[in-house]
Amino acid sequence: MNFRIFAVAALLAVFSVSTSHAIVGVGAHYGFDFSMSMKNVDKDVLNIPVDGGFTVNGFNLPDGISNVLEGNSGDGFLYVSRADWKNSFINFGGKVFVDIVPYINTLELSCNFGVWQYEGVVHFLDVKKLGAELENGNNPTTYPYDVQPLTLEAFKVSPFLKVLGLTKTPYAKLQLDASVRKDVFALPLDIFKVNAGGGFTLDFTTPILGGHLVDGVQVEKGYSPEQMVEKLSDPNSGVGRQIVEKIWKELVTPRYGMHIVAGAHFKIPAVPIGLYADGKLMIPFTKFDENGDVKGLGVLFNVGAALQF
Repeated sequence: MNFRIFAVAALLAVFSVSTSHAIVGVGAHYGFDFSMSMKNVDKDVLNIPVDGGFTVNGFNLPDGISNVLEGNSGDGFLYVSRADWKNSFINFGGKVFVDIVPYINTLELSCNFGVWQYEGVVHFLDVKKLGAELENGNNPTTYPYDVQPLTLEAFKVSPFLKVLGLTKTPYAKLQLDASVRKDVFALPLDIFKVNAGGGFTLDFTTPILGGHLVDGVQVEKGYSPEQMVEKLSDPNSGVGRQIVEKIWKELVTPRYGMHIVAGAHFKIPAVPIGLYADGKLMIPFTKFDENGDVKGLGVLFNVGAALQF
């Protein structure tokens, strides 16, 4: 009889401990990503092949302006500027984790989706003003240029995005992390614990506004070089909107890196919901754009809640 009582008590103790300790969790969080930055660029040249004498908006560009059309590259005709990088309010994600991995303690897969914005502008030579003032042909500093902002606000891509505060040229990142963690401090029954570790990161990002993006629209739409230059210099042509929409659609470029993570978890025994906060140092291995103007080294903070079993 005494043995039976002892056995039942032991089973109840094991059961109570096992139900108070979460084994698997699924969480959702909001992120504060300070890892992404971009330096201002005053002139990113669009290398669209053009020849002196072609027609733009019904006006023949004067021949012989070698300062403007260097060879056949069109270096002085079109260029892009980027400035005023800012975080948006959009950054959210989730994670799944297992807490009973031997020696390691926790194995975790997590994700974050964030959006940033900046002032993207295409600058184009005003050929009509240049033609009317041919005495400026040998003085590049006096060439007349006009601008076309390539922003969400300029082309009214989506009123819903404006409600979210997105009005400029967008940049988006989908971040996927695989992490291992080791507990460094824990209260009884894991009511509160702190762990740390690291892992690998895979990012998918949209392209930055630049020559390669404009070239991509030219190829997709089948525009000739002359047609592309003409449409870029015409605010009503619709090509600017096509470029902005292409940015959203191309969240496909992979970037690789690693991260160091530290986190805190709080969970009351017998309650299946816990709270967590994580901090990550993001360390990229590859560039976030072809020119290296976008940087991904910095910290990311997540706060969220998890359903734990």
